[in-house]
Amino acid sequence: MFLGIAVLLALIVDAGWTTLWPDRSGGPLSSRIAAFAWRQASTLFAGRNTVLSLMGPIVVALVLLVWVVLLWGGWFLIFSAAEVSVVDATTRERASGFDRLYFVGYTVFTLGNGDWAPNGAPWQLATVLATASGLILVTLAITYLISVLSAVVNKRTFAARVHAIAETPEDFVRVSWDGSAFSGLDLLLTSLAEDLARLATQHLAYPVIHYYHPSGRIGSTAVAVAVLDEAVTMMAAGVDAHARPSRAVLRSVRGSVEDYLETLSGGSVRWADADPPLPDLEDVRIAGIPTVGDAEYHAEREQARDRRRKLRGLVESDGWEWFG
Repeated sequence: MFLGIAVLLALIVDAGWTTLWPDRSGGPLSSRIAAFAWRQASTLFAGRNTVLSLMGPIVVALVLLVWVVLLWGGWFLIFSAAEVSVVDATTRERASGFDRLYFVGYTVFTLGNGDWAPNGAPWQLATVLATASGLILVTLAITYLISVLSAVVNKRTFAARVHAIAETPEDFVRVSWDGSAFSGLDLLLTSLAEDLARLATQHLAYPVIHYYHPSGRIGSTAVAVAVLDEAVTMMAAGVDAHARPSRAVLRSVRGSVEDYLETLSGGSVRWADADPPLPDLEDVRIAGIPTVGDAEYHAEREQARDRRRKLRGLVESDGWEWFG
């Protein structure tokens, strides 16, 4: 019985932590299972993005399956503490081990009583508690699943918004230039910063969404974040001061990126050992955008080394190559 209670306590901690404590990056058991499954899949199917795109639903299903096994197994161990805990509803013959497993299964999943019944008041009370725990877990699981899918939609929407503008930082800066200024870009960057901040919060609450891998590069949130941050780097450090967008807006985007990277620290994300090359200013100079000198621009590489290594690691951990 004590082992069964311990199993149920492990379930309560993990499921409650995952679904009811949205600022703690998932339960201790489910987060480890999800990270392990992703690491194995990303190693076995490296470069096979169509296969990896299935891992998000698989990981969620695996977490829910573990919860079901813990719930069912915990109550089975409790009802196995006494051989006469469950009896035949008609003959009062004691149940076998398989019969107790069957009884616990239809009890926790609220399918109603069948051929077997609890024997005595303590086991009747245990049956009520088992039914209640099943109802609670099913409700939490459904709510969790809906929240995860909503977060995945937001993740894909953010990637689609960035990639609809450009697929490289240089293109992002070029298409934002109207010939004399970055007109209207402040509003767009503010909106993207808000979306990314929301996404960082959802990653913290539902870290499993990180394992929803797109089948194509343009659907990758990791690549979209890198495009956005590198474009901001170009505008903040490479574009001439009088032509830059609002400093406050650029800081807002940078802050959202850093929060997003901090949220993803550890787990299945491996930061790169070397920082990537800076985007090429020559591409934007051709478009007539005024820029600073190369020496001043490349000083940014030293100042932003850690953040840009994290970005590169994020992109590569997601199964994609850096730009260029």
